[in-house]
Amino acid sequence: HELCHGVASLVTGGEFRQFRVHPSGGGLCLISGGNSKIIASAGYVGTVMLGAICLAHSIDQGQLTSVIRITAVLLVISTIKAGDLHTAVVGIVTAAVLGLSTFWSDAAVARIMMNLMGVILIWQGVGALKVLFQISVMEKNTGSDAEVMAHLAGRSPLHWAIVFVGIAAIVLILLVTVVFKSPV
Repeated sequence: HELCHGVASLVTGGEFRQFRVHPSGGGLCLISGGNSKIIASAGYVGTVMLGAICLAHSIDQGQLTSVIRITAVLLVISTIKAGDLHTAVVGIVTAAVLGLSTFWSDAAVARIMMNLMGVILIWQGVGALKVLFQISVMEKNTGSDAEVMAHLAGRSPLHWAIVFVGIAAIVLILLVTVVFKSPV
């Protein structure tokens, strides 16, 4: 989630300074510049999109090892931006497991890992969207992405929570549809 904010900042011309993920849940991404509206919406939508991309790449055996290794390298690089020890340790361990799995396993295990990563990312993204929706209905001044977007673009945090859910659902449906229509 936080990495998606950081990547959106970089892609839109901003700077990704650091991020923090708290053991109890939640996180913070420190950026400067870039397109604020795209950056604010990137966390939830990006997490679900990455999960769907992982599922899509698990179909193509030839790309599996490369995709897993690239993911591991990107995870290590992004962990350098981590603002706390917990985030850094989790990132490094996850990257090591992903990277080493490509040397110890055959294509079937790589496919299982990529599918597992896809399902976990989608599950976390959908769960986070559910929480965002709930806090947008019941709480104020949470600092959520929906509140940030409401401040940037108007409307209520609930409106933006619903928009984020809708965009994430459309992206997920489109990517999964492409996966199942692809010849294996």
